[in-house]
Amino acid sequence: MIQDYNQPQVPSRGLLFGTCAGISDASGVPAIAIRAAAVIALCFWFKLVLLAYCGGAIFYRFRR
Repeated sequence: MIQDYNQPQVPSRGLLFGTCAGISDASGVPAIAIRAAAVIALCFWFKLVLLAYCGGAIFYRFRR
């Protein structure tokens, strides 16, 4: 198998920052349910959810 070293390595679970995947790992709830809840909450509380998502991204980035 030929490997292309020019392409960046993409994590297997994190779509954007891995925040929903991190919450899923910590809570045991399926990641798709966390992502669906985040999208629904984003429709109602945009600024609050965006702030919480960025905070979670920073938390889970330093946790690793």
